[in-house]
Amino acid sequence: MAQVLLVEDDPELCNLLEGCLTAFNHQVTTTTNGKRAIELLKKTDFDIVVSDFQMPEMDGIKLFQWIRENKKTPFILMSGYADFGGQLPEVTVEMDRVLAKPCRLQDIREALDECLNVGSKDRSKDHEYCKVPINEFIVEADLDFDIFIRLAGNRYVKIGHHGSPPSREQMESYIKKGAQHLYLNKEDLGKLIHFNVQVAKAATQLSLDNVIERNLFLRYTAETILEQTFVVGMNQPAFQSATEFMEIMLSSFENENELLNQLILLDSQTSWIYRHSLAVSIYSIMIARQMRRFSLQQVLLAGLAGMFHDVGKKEFDPGLMEKSPGLLSPQEKATLKTHPTLSRKILEKSPGTQPELLEIVEQHHEQLDGKGYPKGLKGDAIHPLALVVSGANILAKLLLPPRQKVSKLDFDQALAKINADPHHPIAPLVLSAIRELHE
Repeated sequence: MAQVLLVEDDPELCNLLEGCLTAFNHQVTTTTNGKRAIELLKKTDFDIVVSDFQMPEMDGIKLFQWIRENKKTPFILMSGYADFGGQLPEVTVEMDRVLAKPCRLQDIREALDECLNVGSKDRSKDHEYCKVPINEFIVEADLDFDIFIRLAGNRYVKIGHHGSPPSREQMESYIKKGAQHLYLNKEDLGKLIHFNVQVAKAATQLSLDNVIERNLFLRYTAETILEQTFVVGMNQPAFQSATEFMEIMLSSFENENELLNQLILLDSQTSWIYRHSLAVSIYSIMIARQMRRFSLQQVLLAGLAGMFHDVGKKEFDPGLMEKSPGLLSPQEKATLKTHPTLSRKILEKSPGTQPELLEIVEQHHEQLDGKGYPKGLKGDAIHPLALVVSGANILAKLLLPPRQKVSKLDFDQALAKINADPHHPIAPLVLSAIRELHE
């Protein structure tokens, strides 16, 4: 049980909240404005203060400023974002929680539990959040999830909520103060990239139950990306930012055995396909971002499609996969060309898989002139992100060749080879973005 000071000037809302807090097994004292709250705080040591923003005589912001200077009592502010003209005052970042009205009872309960357990060893919520570069949120017109900023002491404060993202001005203010990332719940990451984490269940029966082994694999994956996919001549800031996107995806796999097993299966059967898939994923992210026409959701979707675009190749004989292209028979070439469709079939076995992801994966070898495969699609019939993954696929083969006998190129050499080939299948807008990624 906690001693809660509830500050709310609306009688009906105050009675409702008091009843809820009492039901949560807390002892509640109520008052109607900041001045009266201060009088009570001088007499009583409350465990936490829950306050409205707009109140007569003294609002919630001024009350918090007094508490910060005099009492250090945990503080939760409740307010509609319209109260601030769509922009939260910077001081709210220092509050323990900011709840958007109308508040769900579950939000109030969780906020109280978290704030009242500040000193607990289990207080850290790092494992529940993913970080996203703050610049990526500025271009989003609307976001369907809560957004948090991370404060000292591993505290996360909500600065935007479902349907009401922070304003551009607010974001720029955080950037000026040195904030590089915002955070969202890992649960919301699935909404962001529209990807069902059960998608790989039908693909493999492998199991990796040991938490330490899973985390070691994730670290190995990240190290593989950093060590092998950055080459001389590539724009380093763009690459570094893309690796942050990759970390978002990998962190979302942390507790999902089936997705992780899919990556492990690629690695255990043919290691170069696994390495190639990671490279295509990160290059897809870089290209999509450089094109400046895709949303945050689409950029992450491109990275995800790049990661799983070749999963169908695990169905082939490893001997076929190791064969030099010049030694393949017509029948073997035809077999290999079925891999985009196989990849789609593997991914679509799980109900709820995003159709857009399946479309991108199956179309990553299609070409604008209709000479691609498996369906020979032309022009606008091809998903724009499939063209991105296609360009990333070609770039990855040049920078990280699958066979050791083929020389690894730096970025200048790869661009020169692409430019020298008048029949290369890379879409013009994609090629333009690749060229812009040159250091």
